[in-house]
Amino acid sequence: MGAVLSTAGPSQQELNDNAQSCPVPGTPNKNDNDCEKINKEVQDAKAEIDRKFRNVGAACRAGMSRWALQTRKASWLRLARARSISIQRC
Repeated sequence: MGAVLSTAGPSQQELNDNAQSCPVPGTPNKNDNDCEKINKEVQDAKAEIDRKFRNVGAACRAGMSRWALQTRKASWLRLARARSISIQRC
């Protein structure tokens, strides 16, 4: 007779070990020296939105010019990218 192959998955201990070694998004990674720089980029992007749109509001509204919409889009995308990188790495 041939050898019996096990179809069982990983043990509970292996699952726990793997889960502990995986970083959780939003948890500071002590080994990443760029986190301070990345988080500063998020703060800078937020400040840019506040500075550009403080008196007029940052939301898009019906009837806005193309320039106004493109300016808002660029600012919001900069913030979204910075936050995404921060969440993934820090």
